[in-house]
Amino acid sequence: MLMGRVAPFITLWQLVRCFAADDCLAKGSCNGPRASLLQVKSMANRTQRPGPIITTLFTDYRGPSADARIHADAKRFFTSVALFEPDATVLVATSTTAAAQIKKAFPSLSIRTYAMLDAYQGHDRGNMNKLNLWASFNLVKSTILRKALAEAGGAGAWYMDADTFLLAPLPRVSAKVGLSDQRVPPNVVASYGRYNSGLLFVRSTDVLDVWEQAVPHARNPDARDQTALEDVWRLFSSEGQVVELGCGMDVGWYRFAGSAQFYDQYDKIKCRDGKVQYDGCNEEIKTMHYHAHDIEGDKMRPAVERVLRDCKHPALSFVLESYHP
Repeated sequence: MLMGRVAPFITLWQLVRCFAADDCLAKGSCNGPRASLLQVKSMANRTQRPGPIITTLFTDYRGPSADARIHADAKRFFTSVALFEPDATVLVATSTTAAAQIKKAFPSLSIRTYAMLDAYQGHDRGNMNKLNLWASFNLVKSTILRKALAEAGGAGAWYMDADTFLLAPLPRVSAKVGLSDQRVPPNVVASYGRYNSGLLFVRSTDVLDVWEQAVPHARNPDARDQTALEDVWRLFSSEGQVVELGCGMDVGWYRFAGSAQFYDQYDKIKCRDGKVQYDGCNEEIKTMHYHAHDIEGDKMRPAVERVLRDCKHPALSFVLESYHP
């Protein structure tokens, strides 16, 4: 259960106030039963707009077949989608083994799985680099996006890594492509690219064509899928068809960790007026990006937990649960 016990009723004024602000889901700070608000808001969204199409990659699988659980990162990802984008259609490039478990774990979501990753199952990033598989693995992002665009019409589709998660509904993007600047120093950009391939929006297969063609010639074998996005930006910005998604999107460990930013800056993450933000960014954080169980993710935990508590944010429950898969 995602929400804790709350007051048993909500006044009409509370409901109107929250809907007028259009940010109950993001703030989690309206008085009254937040769970009820989320249900009402979700029903309203169903009539106001169709849900987005979201794509992701997921290979990890753990546990015996009788009682299998998906990895903490993926569980956090899918739970956040169920909460903040309940009408989304999620296309998952995954392994044969993991496909059934994903659907079983989240029956309320519209999930379609595609067994595209059997060749990569059981390999981590280091192994894939040694076997020359890392670039091809990451280009499956383009493959699953093509499937999404085939059914999205002109609406476009999102790609999100399975170690990202939502803190608010996704923005609506009108451009042909939306990319997320990593906001890292020049030396990091030189190695790992300006834009993060873990979150992007695409409306046209033209974008995917350019990306795929750029990857083999891009710098740094460990990050070609990301450095190649600079070619995507250059081409489509000349046509006025690309947007930077904003400082509140794809907020990853690399924006705060000393390993990327010269010194640790986790104290920048704060709750302001009931919204999760960070110093230097006046936008609400809508998505975050870090593993629940690695060195950099461990360093993010105290700051993220503190700010979610301060904001009384509805994501707190599933973020805490991801610590104990």
